Amino acid sequence: MQIEARFRRRSIVNQSLDHLQSIDLEKLSEIDELWQVKVGAEPYIDQGIGESASCDITDCLVKGVEGALSYASRLEGSVIDKATSDDILILTVDLDLIDFKEFSCHTFPKIIGAFNPYRASIVTDLDLDLDDFEDIVGRVQKTGKDVDGRDSVYRFCAANFFDSEMCNRAFGLTPQKVVTALQKSLVYADLIFGGALMILSISPLVGKDLLAADEMIKRELSNL
Repeated sequence: MQIEARFRRRSIVNQSLDHLQSIDLEKLSEIDELWQVKVGAEPYIDQGIGESASCDITDCLVKGVEGALSYASRLEGSVIDKATSDDILILTVDLDLIDFKEFSCHTFPKIIGAFNPYRASIVTDLDLDLDDFEDIVGRVQKTGKDVDGRDSVYRFCAANFFDSEMCNRAFGLTPQKVVTALQKSLVYADLIFGGALMILSISPLVGKDLLAADEMIKRELSNL
C-alpha cells in the first residue's frame, strides 16, 4: 500500500531559491528516518522557468520513500496569497517497507520542523483524494476561494498539521483551541512549531473510516 505525505509552504517574494534549496536539503538530511544518501547519489535539481524550480530527492531517501520538492516563483508580481504560490514537498511512502505508526507519529513531525509548512497531511486513501480533487476544482471555480489551499480544509487526513494563520483562516481558532477541542477524540493532538498537529489513527484510514473521522473533527470544531 502506498500513501502520500504532503507539505505546503508559503513562498516569499524575491527569496533566493538556491539558498532556500540548500537550507531545505540540509535540514531534511538531518532526519535519519528519512534521509539515507547512497554512494554517488545527490538530489537532481531542475531550475525550471520563471524562477521556479524542482528537486528530485528520491535517490537520497531511505528505501520505501520517494520524494520531490517544487518551488514557486519568487518574482515580484507572481507571488499571490493562494496555494498556487506554494512550495511543495511530496513523499510517496510504501507501507510494505515503512511502518505507518512510526512515520506518522515520529517522522512526520520532524519533517514539519525541517520544511516549515503552513499545512501538511498524510493521505492514506488516494482514490478518495482523487475524487475530492474534482469537487475542489469545481468549488474553486464557483466561489473563487482557495478551497483546500490557504483558506480552508476540505478533508482531514490520517495526520494533519496547520500553522497559526491556517488555523485562524480555516477554523477561526487558535492552534491551542484546536488542540484542546480534539485532544480527547484523537490518537494524538498537540502544539508543535506554533501550529496544531492532529494524528487521527496509528493505522491507515480509508473509505468509510476516513469519512467518519473527517466528519467527527468537523463536528467538534464547528461546535466551538
